[in-house]
Amino acid sequence: MSEKFSWMAAMNFGWVTFRGNAGYFLRLILLFLVIQIAIDVLYCRTAGAVMSFLIAMVSAVMGSVLQLGLIGISLEFYDGRKPSLSDLFFFYPHFIPYLLASLAYAVVVAAGLALLLVPGLYLMLRMQFYSYLVVDMDLGWAASLRKSWSITDGQIRRLSVFLAVLLLVNLCGALALGIGLLMTLPVTALAYAYVYRQLARPVTSQLYTT
Repeated sequence: MSEKFSWMAAMNFGWVTFRGNAGYFLRLILLFLVIQIAIDVLYCRTAGAVMSFLIAMVSAVMGSVLQLGLIGISLEFYDGRKPSLSDLFFFYPHFIPYLLASLAYAVVVAAGLALLLVPGLYLMLRMQFYSYLVVDMDLGWAASLRKSWSITDGQIRRLSVFLAVLLLVNLCGALALGIGLLMTLPVTALAYAYVYRQLARPVTSQLYTT
């Protein structure tokens, strides 16, 4: 098995990048929360099943757009570019392939979990980077799943350990009255982008500070 990444190096990258850009990430999280709270308030104050359904759809679409933005921002930091807060909305053109890939991913993983737990987890690990490939390489939904399968070949054990570390770190952040998540979520997101880059197409990282 080829050694393509180290979870310790990934977490170090996440921590160093967050530490040098803490103000940016706190503003990013605040913006994210304001948008989500505004949608939730609108939903709670909406009367009628049709309007409630429409607001729920808007919320789902906006959530996907924000997720794409967070992926893009994480990759920009790895690649040595300094993103702006507006970049959170810059990657919306990838919404359709992201949506289709997410649906296909959910169906395949659910089928694997329904058969046996291990096959489902294996499929989840092999195809987990589809969203990054949609954003980064502008791949279609099927191509992103195939490419993720390709770049994770021989990396299951390392990826399992890495995801366990991410879960543990964010759990510790949640236990700290939830406030710790303000730090652990950006750190782990950056670490995840680091691992993706190491598997997909390693490039030299340059850290920016604000």
